[in-house]
Amino acid sequence: MKLRFFELAGLAVLLCLPGASQASSEGKSGGKISISLSTGGDRDSARDIVSVARSVVLAEGDRAKDVVVIGGSAQIHGSVEGDVVVVAGRSLVDGSVEGDAVAIGSLVLSSRAVVGGDAVAVGGSLSIAPGARVKGERTEVGIGLLRSVPLLGDSAAAEALRRWITEGLLWMRPFPHQVWWAWAAAAILLAFNVLLALVFPSGVTRCAAVLEERPLSALLTGVLAGLLAGPLSVFLTFTVVGILAIPFVILLLLCAVVFGKVVAAGWTGQGAGRRLGLPWAENLPAAVAVGTGLIFAVYLIPVLGLAAWVLTGAFGTGAVLLAAFDALRKETGAGSSAPAAALSAASLPTEAASPASSVGSLPQGRQVLGGAGSPPIAGGGLPRAGFWPRCGAVCIDVFVVGFVGAVTPLPAFSLPLWLAYQVGFWTWKSTTIGGIVFDLKGLRLDGRPMDFGVALVRHLASYLSAMALFLGFLWAGWDPEGRTWHDKLAGTVVVRVPKGELLLQ
Repeated sequence: MKLRFFELAGLAVLLCLPGASQASSEGKSGGKISISLSTGGDRDSARDIVSVARSVVLAEGDRAKDVVVIGGSAQIHGSVEGDVVVVAGRSLVDGSVEGDAVAIGSLVLSSRAVVGGDAVAVGGSLSIAPGARVKGERTEVGIGLLRSVPLLGDSAAAEALRRWITEGLLWMRPFPHQVWWAWAAAAILLAFNVLLALVFPSGVTRCAAVLEERPLSALLTGVLAGLLAGPLSVFLTFTVVGILAIPFVILLLLCAVVFGKVVAAGWTGQGAGRRLGLPWAENLPAAVAVGTGLIFAVYLIPVLGLAAWVLTGAFGTGAVLLAAFDALRKETGAGSSAPAAALSAASLPTEAASPASSVGSLPQGRQVLGGAGSPPIAGGGLPRAGFWPRCGAVCIDVFVVGFVGAVTPLPAFSLPLWLAYQVGFWTWKSTTIGGIVFDLKGLRLDGRPMDFGVALVRHLASYLSAMALFLGFLWAGWDPEGRTWHDKLAGTVVVRVPKGELLLQ
């Protein structure tokens, strides 16, 4: 198949073609875009058609150069001079296509169809009616091969699986709302999660406390567990004797993943309930049920659903493994008893649901940020900065950096300029221009202002917070100390100071 497919897909994503605006401005009816291009036989007047999340109909007698549709269907009754590419949708060719007809989904060629290139269906079925002409290759990749499986063939199970792949997997979401059995599976999983919470309440609480205390450690542990599972199995295979341990390793990891999903759901549900002041927030099974429902709702969203599935699995699995390591250290007597005491004293996000607004209102055991023996934060108990003031400060900083780049020979907005701005201001004033506007000041945990090293570490760590779909930034919204991931890594906290004080320093 030609590389033209990838070129067209890139054009669709960028939405830079004139046809993108043309297609979206044509007549719309019933969620479809009806393309009517009266070319009158003039070959040069044919245009590219690019559509995202809407279906395209090329009427009989109309012409187009290339047709690219993402997240919708395409019906080609006219003629296309180039290729037809449909991603995550259904394509019907009832006219002529001089190039390739490619569908990441199902492709149907009627008896009148003429395809000058290849006919390709990836992840869906390729249906070619008698009389259709395809001059190139006919390729069906993925679930169309399920027909060759003896136990599936053209059965309802094969069709249900094909439907989930085309409506869910290709859209990068675990739960497509169009597939009925996905809802049944969601109901079963919800009941299973609640059952585990009822049977192992102390385990869920303990693991959720670890997730609350050490989110970054939990994330990294979960990611490493997933990455090292394969190499570890290969290593055990080479040792020959270790082959017997492989099933147990896989089973333990699977149990950690399943239980981790329950932990993530419980932490999410109880945190949301407490922030809203709802009475069921203290009921663990109810919190797990609500948290599971919230997570499953995100699973319905394309792209974000898959990201949520991966992140909840990584966070939950890491929390379970860390809790198991802590319990093992406590049982063997290794290390200090302080971490174990702190872990046993913690409860399922008691603090996460009710973020303290000042040092004096922090829960017991959190009066000192640095742990036992650390000096309290300077400033006489200044209140922690909330999420929205910090968000507003960042918006102002972005505007300032963009303006500087626009009026100087420097790039309009570049990472080196952003680094110099943030690290320079945090080192000089312990804040930025946006922080001055919102009266925000960054301090180290011992109460001292940031130095260059701390400011640099904090800035570089902020990219980790951004890489996890900005979850590290959002963490300040429910963290009891109002700290982001990069605050935790750099050992800093952001506080509110009296208005105008920063300007006098």
